[in-house]
Amino acid sequence: MASKNHLAGLLVSSALVTVLAAQGAYAQTATNNKAAPAADATVLEDVVVTATRQNESVNKVALSISAVTQRALDQQGVRNVSDLQRFVPALTVTGVTAGVATFSIRGIVAGGGATAPTTGVYIDDVPLQKRSTAGVVQNNGTPSPPLFDLERVEVLRGPQGTLFGGSSMGGTIRFIQRQPSLTKYEVNARVETSSTHYGGMSYDGGVAVGGPIVADTLGFRFTAFNRKQAGYIDLVDPYTLAVKFKDANSTKNSSYRLALAYKPTEEFSANLSLYTTETRVADGQDAYLNPLNRTLTTPSYCYNVPAATTLFTSSAPAPIACPATLSATQYKRPSQTYGPFNFGPYQNFGQNRELSSTSTTFSTPSLTLDYELPQMSVKSITSYIQDQTNSLSFEAAQVTNVNGYTDRNGNFFSPGATVPFTGTTANVTGSGALYSAFPYYAGPFRSQNNRFGLIQELRFSSAPNSKPLSWVAGVYFSNIRGHTAYTLEEDIDTIARTLFGVADATQRYNERRPLAAGQTCASLNLPAGTRTANVSGACLVGIGNLPGNIFTIRDQRVKDVEVAAFGEANYWITEKLKATAGVRMSRVSFDYTQINYGAVAGWLVPTVANTGITKGQPTESPITPKVGLQYQMTDTNMVYANASKGYRAGGVNVPLPEAICGPGLALIGLTTRDAPAEFGSDSVWSYEAGSKFRVGNRVQVNASAFRIDWSDVQLSVSIPGCGPTFVQNAGTARSEGVDLQAQGRIIDGLTANLAFGYTNARYTETGTGPKPGNGSPATAVVNKGDKFPIPEWTLSLGVQYDFTIFDDHKSYIRADWQHASKYFGGLGPGVNAYAPDIRVRPATDQVNARIGLDLDQVDLNVFANNLLDSKDPLSLGGGRSGCTPNTDAACTTFTTYSPFSSVTTFRPRTIGVQLNYRY
Repeated sequence: MASKNHLAGLLVSSALVTVLAAQGAYAQTATNNKAAPAADATVLEDVVVTATRQNESVNKVALSISAVTQRALDQQGVRNVSDLQRFVPALTVTGVTAGVATFSIRGIVAGGGATAPTTGVYIDDVPLQKRSTAGVVQNNGTPSPPLFDLERVEVLRGPQGTLFGGSSMGGTIRFIQRQPSLTKYEVNARVETSSTHYGGMSYDGGVAVGGPIVADTLGFRFTAFNRKQAGYIDLVDPYTLAVKFKDANSTKNSSYRLALAYKPTEEFSANLSLYTTETRVADGQDAYLNPLNRTLTTPSYCYNVPAATTLFTSSAPAPIACPATLSATQYKRPSQTYGPFNFGPYQNFGQNRELSSTSTTFSTPSLTLDYELPQMSVKSITSYIQDQTNSLSFEAAQVTNVNGYTDRNGNFFSPGATVPFTGTTANVTGSGALYSAFPYYAGPFRSQNNRFGLIQELRFSSAPNSKPLSWVAGVYFSNIRGHTAYTLEEDIDTIARTLFGVADATQRYNERRPLAAGQTCASLNLPAGTRTANVSGACLVGIGNLPGNIFTIRDQRVKDVEVAAFGEANYWITEKLKATAGVRMSRVSFDYTQINYGAVAGWLVPTVANTGITKGQPTESPITPKVGLQYQMTDTNMVYANASKGYRAGGVNVPLPEAICGPGLALIGLTTRDAPAEFGSDSVWSYEAGSKFRVGNRVQVNASAFRIDWSDVQLSVSIPGCGPTFVQNAGTARSEGVDLQAQGRIIDGLTANLAFGYTNARYTETGTGPKPGNGSPATAVVNKGDKFPIPEWTLSLGVQYDFTIFDDHKSYIRADWQHASKYFGGLGPGVNAYAPDIRVRPATDQVNARIGLDLDQVDLNVFANNLLDSKDPLSLGGGRSGCTPNTDAACTTFTTYSPFSSVTTFRPRTIGVQLNYRY
């Protein structure tokens, strides 16, 4: 009860402060692309949205919505989807690279692994959200369009499961494009150039043109957009610190759209659209390293070198004390010293011969048919979606677990050595990644993530402004095919010889073949010279790379099929009181086949028996209801309350490789076969109360308070010393808070906008991993009270002053400030994922400014984004990780330690000029 009172108090006090003290904020109100006439300078206009599948003013929709027009996006310097979180309360955008991103709203974060998104993303009526890949994060994220030639962006907070289906359990984002006009010609053009501090020059340009081909009957709109964004991260040679790749994180983006509108009668219309976009990132590394002004020394390692016919039972043999004189069967890896690392601004390691790269192509043709009957409307949306993300990066896992260990002061130690660590004693079992004996050990990791499929929705709705009853109902079908694959190419023979002095990698990696009682390796009749070792119940058979030096291959093919029926009705009980009820009934099937093989997997020929081939077809039938009440006190003032359910489908895990993950699983009493092959759906129940008030046609205040209860949370489980993860359902969570948006005209000429969000999202019970077969207690993977990795509160404030110069030409000056509070970027003590040195993320601030000349059809402005050149960290890397779960809350024993502190921050100060033309 205290929690609810706290939220209510926050809501009321925030609204009072806004109305009485701030007197509102700037309204993002233009309903078209042209500037509002001077005579309307004191009037707030409404943005019309289609969040309820019908046209309504955003201020009359009984749910929490942010709606922003293209003009407002331009004036606030919003260039990509990541910028949206600067002024949309409770929105978090992560993983933005090469045209894809991961969205979360009100703390309902997607998490890692093979989970489906928690936020629905639409371009017009076409859903874009995309299931993540399993095990190794591989080109995950939802394709997102460049923010050009949009009518508006709508962000719907809270579950939207009734009208928008699965993966809208946290909310929905809709990118609404401008449609062809049948009555007049229109032109929208934008040209921009800018310079980034520590980077280069950026350019973007776009044009949209459209109008009637046959007046009132046939129209078109064509849009073309291109952007070249300069990088600012320099990648340096780790041994000489010479710059290898200047401004490596540059981006190129292009998009094209052709839309046709046909209206042969007053009752019937058809809209055909073809949209395509391509984004290429030269290198996805946006982090820089802080200077490490000391040397790092790797000690000598010595090993007993077995005979060439002998097979190791572990891929990383234990070292021995180095003797004064090596025998013929011993090998010494010499000591190496690196550094100091006097990095310049915005520099990071570039360890490879070529630059990493990622590209995404996305296209969707769609056909929308509308038919207006006397008592209802019928709409059919048919769309086809196709996207592909390809990437090239470089793997470092083969050396990081064997080449020496370091403390915070940069000293390297032998495996298992006890060293001082900030006043405590730490058993260091982590590693660094430098290895001058074979500097290009890191092989290319090539991955692809493809999707294609058909989506059909048939929707029926009552006539506009129907009273006392209005409704919308329909059916939905989607058949989406996905194909993800990766290959890792490494010269593991050279690595094996350089690290351990052995003949080749077949002494390190092996396949486990079961043996019947009394059998030995000899009974397998293997080719002469095959390295083997007899172990309990099995024969270990040495294996090497696949042809082409391929170390591992994974290939997954899935078919997602969803069939749903939905409906939502509104009934005006009185002239002022409206009740809403809705439900969606779905059937979701997920058919998958995945193949996994290579030396790291433990077999070169995948079979069902060795888990190299896994198949399944889980099916679920979720039901997501919604109920609500709205009280319309006046035409501009209302309060409402809603309860709704959201749902997210389950998925499949990739089998874990024994060679990499077996030792880490053994530390927590598990084997690779204990990880679940599949995981189930999770769901939320959301409760929201809100109000929307207008004061004197100069101030609009929209506020809401919410509580979301999350059940069967899909958790990504980390394994000590193992890169791949698996997902399971465990624990419950709760998110509660308030959203507040205010906009208005303080005095003539001075407008302001304010957006405030408070979100307290945390786990409400401890979640544990699979129960070990040996009877040991299950390992905690998340603790009760652990916070979600989002800022607890955010504040955005924008002020614009409009004035006239040069014979009454309209001009403006604008400033925007965004603040996010500090938060926990990871889980707390007691779990393997705890990373104490980077867990706390400091608060961030950013200021943008713009001054422009508005000539109705032409807007010429000069801008400075990140005016104060803020380097506040958005994410951190380095330090300890892989802490021992259950027993080591202080993280004195851990599997990985990096002395290099990495920081991802805002794009450095960018100054430019922009020209917009609208006709």
